[in-house]
Amino acid sequence: MIAFAHGMSNFGHNRGTMLEQEALLRNSLRGNYSMLRIHLATGNYAVRTCLPVSELKLGLHQGLNKNYRVKEIMVVDRVDLVEALAVFQAECRNRYPDGFSESDLKVGKEQTRWRLGLVFVQHLYDVRAKYSEGFLEIVDKRIKVLGLHAGIVGLLKFDPITPRIPWGAAASFVEKFLKSDGQSGLATARSAQTVRGVLRLF
Repeated sequence: MIAFAHGMSNFGHNRGTMLEQEALLRNSLRGNYSMLRIHLATGNYAVRTCLPVSELKLGLHQGLNKNYRVKEIMVVDRVDLVEALAVFQAECRNRYPDGFSESDLKVGKEQTRWRLGLVFVQHLYDVRAKYSEGFLEIVDKRIKVLGLHAGIVGLLKFDPITPRIPWGAAASFVEKFLKSDGQSGLATARSAQTVRGVLRLF
C-alpha cells in the first residue's frame, strides 16, 4: 500500500525528519507490517501489511499525530498508482510531444514550466471514480486537468521558478470543484516525481 499524509508536505513546518516519523509509525503499527519505508519527509509511505485499510489508516494517523498535525491519511494500492501514473505520463506525451520531459516529468521550462502531479481524495479512490467531464471543463490559469483515472486526479501545475506555487494549490483546486459539485472531500497532492520516488521503495 501507498499512504500519503495530508498536511506534512508543507514546506518549513509540520514535518520533522524521516527517522522521527519512522519511530512514531513503528511504535503505532506495533509490528503489523512486513515493510515500512518513507520517501522524503513530506508524508509519503510505502507499507506492506495484512492490516485492513481502515486499521492501517488509523495506525498511521495516530502515530503521526503524536508530533504533527495530520488531518487525514490517504491510502491507495500500489498497482493502481503505477497504472494511474503511467496513464497521465502517456497523456502528457500525447499532448506535448516536444515539450514533455520523462526524466523530471515537467512540460516546458523556466517561467513557462508545468509540473505533472496527482491529487488524491479518498472517497473518489474508494469507488475508483472514472472519467469526469466536469474536471476537464474547469479553466484555471495555474492548473491543467489531464483526467481522472481509478479515482486519482492527474494534472499539470504551473511551476515557474518564482513565485513558487505549492502543491496545496492543486489540492484546493480539486476540493473546490468537489464542493461546487455538491460533494465534500479532503484532497492531498503530490508531484509525479514524489509519487515515482515512493513507488521505487518497493
